[in-house]
Amino acid sequence: MSVVMMTLINAPITRVPGKGGGRPAKSRTDGGRRPARDERNNQSRDRKHETSPWRTVSRAPGDETPEKVDHGGISGKSFIDPEVLRRQRAEETRVYGENACQALFQSRPDAIVRAWFIQSVTPRFKEALRWMAANRKAYHVVDEAELAKASGTEHHGGVCFLIKKRNGTTVKQWVKQAADQDCVLALEDVANPHNLGGMMRSCAHFGVKGVVVQDAALLESGAAIRTAEGGAEHVQPITGESIVDVLDDFRQAGYTVVTTSSDSRSSAL
Repeated sequence: MSVVMMTLINAPITRVPGKGGGRPAKSRTDGGRRPARDERNNQSRDRKHETSPWRTVSRAPGDETPEKVDHGGISGKSFIDPEVLRRQRAEETRVYGENACQALFQSRPDAIVRAWFIQSVTPRFKEALRWMAANRKAYHVVDEAELAKASGTEHHGGVCFLIKKRNGTTVKQWVKQAADQDCVLALEDVANPHNLGGMMRSCAHFGVKGVVVQDAALLESGAAIRTAEGGAEHVQPITGESIVDVLDDFRQAGYTVVTTSSDSRSSAL
């Protein structure tokens, strides 16, 4: 039995030229190994990645400041000043009820900011829907539950408008534009919206165009306008420092002040 011992010697290994000759290949220690196909593909991908505009760039440790990108004034999120938002909400109110909203649209459509409808009332609001679409006013056709949430009540009548509140006018402003024969209703300590709505409806019926209140917003509440059934659009709120000052201003302008009293000893008209 013969034994063959082979010893690995740390020497360059060269390729034996084949038949027909050729250049000897460089040794592996000289870095002459031909890259494998996978390595060539990886190198090609690396070169494409370096020139790609979509490549991911890692920041150096400690450099946490994001690079600001100019989007030409367009950003993903719009910033609204909280103070501006609070002021807008204070200037807006939600009104509802089909008759009330129809009258409001006919009287002051520019006050409408947004609207909600249920499907069944939309045929009766075709004119309003066309106007809102033409004037870029947002409106939504929703179900009963969504409308109750938007209006804050189940007694919405199928429609709700978000509107800009009217500001109260002063006595001086009112007198300048009043007719020769005029009648104004003054209310003190009346804040129930249903009572106010009923009074506005009566005022509209009897031709009383001005209502004196402590706060003009009282006549703009959703419940008051719904109860007025459209009458709110025929009266204007008048405000002042106090009811006494307002009555005195009207008296000086030539109005006769007539008051109601629960005292049986008061004079009858």
